[in-house]
Amino acid sequence: MTARVVCQRRQTILAIGLLGASITFLTGCGEGESTSAPPTGNPNVRGANGAPSSPAQGESTGQYLNVMGRNLTTCSTPGTALTGFTRNGHCTDMGNDDDGSHHICIEMKSDFCSVTGQPNWCGDEMQCMGQQGVCPIKNWCVCQWAFASYIESAGGCDQIVNIVCDATNMAALKAYKSTSSSDPQIGAALQCLEKRCALPNVVDI
Repeated sequence: MTARVVCQRRQTILAIGLLGASITFLTGCGEGESTSAPPTGNPNVRGANGAPSSPAQGESTGQYLNVMGRNLTTCSTPGTALTGFTRNGHCTDMGNDDDGSHHICIEMKSDFCSVTGQPNWCGDEMQCMGQQGVCPIKNWCVCQWAFASYIESAGGCDQIVNIVCDATNMAALKAYKSTSSSDPQIGAALQCLEKRCALPNVVDI
């Protein structure tokens, strides 16, 4: 079985054998494998503890929307690892966000790594939000296409980890809607997102 995974802004299509011995959604799908990340927050603004500034929990980006049509909030929380393509705590990319794919905010557990066949980076510690040092991962921005494969591998929507709807980017919903009719796996991901986030059948996107 193969799964289409779009994990970079160039929307590279990777054919991945889900039943193979080594299944990876690396190159940015879950982002946990990256130890060197783009700058987070404003490197020129530092808090009292000397750590680079980062958004407060729930702080809105002011320009991106979540799947419910409201301002996108942070996926990361204080005292936990910073996530996001740019490591600013938000499930956003750079430039035209519709072109990216790190848009689904989930409550990260080792289940995600084990089900997708990845090394257990899900249990690692990474750069903290709002303080120096490293912190455990709590919530994490994952590739929307890898997330669709995860739902299928986990045995359906009821078997997956929690979705943090306030911090899940509207770009994921738009992408799912645009391809769901031709891709059953994406259709199932769309239905799951709508169910878990209590979205209406028709969302103005």
